[in-house]
Amino acid sequence: MPLSHDIPEPDGHGLAAAASPGAPLDQALRLGALSLQASEQRRSDVLALVAHEMRDPLAAIGAALRVLNRRANPDDTAEHAVIERQLDTCQRLVEDLLDHALVSRNTLAVQRVPMSVRECLSNALEATRPGREAKRHRMMTLLPEASLQVCGDGMRLSQVVRNLLANATRYTLPDGCIELWTVKSAGHCVVHVKDNGEGIAIEQRARIFEPYVQGRRPLGTEHHGLGLGLALARAIAELHEGSITVHSDGLGHGSEFCLQLPLWKAPQVT
Repeated sequence: MPLSHDIPEPDGHGLAAAASPGAPLDQALRLGALSLQASEQRRSDVLALVAHEMRDPLAAIGAALRVLNRRANPDDTAEHAVIERQLDTCQRLVEDLLDHALVSRNTLAVQRVPMSVRECLSNALEATRPGREAKRHRMMTLLPEASLQVCGDGMRLSQVVRNLLANATRYTLPDGCIELWTVKSAGHCVVHVKDNGEGIAIEQRARIFEPYVQGRRPLGTEHHGLGLGLALARAIAELHEGSITVHSDGLGHGSEFCLQLPLWKAPQVT
């Protein structure tokens, strides 16, 4: 992704002028908001530059690891699996940063075609299986028939469901339960991801989809993430004319995320 290294500093002169005694308050607030927006954009751009520079080294590590796996001593299998998992985590963090930079500039593109919801969910389930197995989670699924379709970007929608499942895994304690099912409602496909994990504090629900916002870290567990997964999931859903909502009765009561997407309707032949 081409990124400029010349990132402008936010200009504070207009804000200072607007905050003078004779300046209208609404103008000061507007300029303050613009200054904050510029600061946020600068942070996003800097992080994206770092992520962009990390891509090649991580790819080289992955290539070297594949070579080592072919020569591996059977006694080293567990250690190699740890390296693979941690490398995958680093690569996903990098991709999240790059995607967030695209979202912040309204340049994230999706290629929408008729696609199977079942295939999308299956891909996301497979991608997140190692995390659930490591915490011995029970996964309960009810997948739709193969004929159920939406008009979407298969890779991006799998990313959305993967992020929802990864979030459930992260905030559900070992031996917990995660559920995934779909329903059809008013011309839409609704994908539900529910867990019996930590839940979401009432005061935090309104901010849960904001970038870099994270829930309480589960005690005694490792934590990997930047707080971008849910923000990216909602942004991608909206690019598909969809939405994501969340329900939780508070800390200790688990959570349920609902992804709603318009169903694909084949054009009528006349």
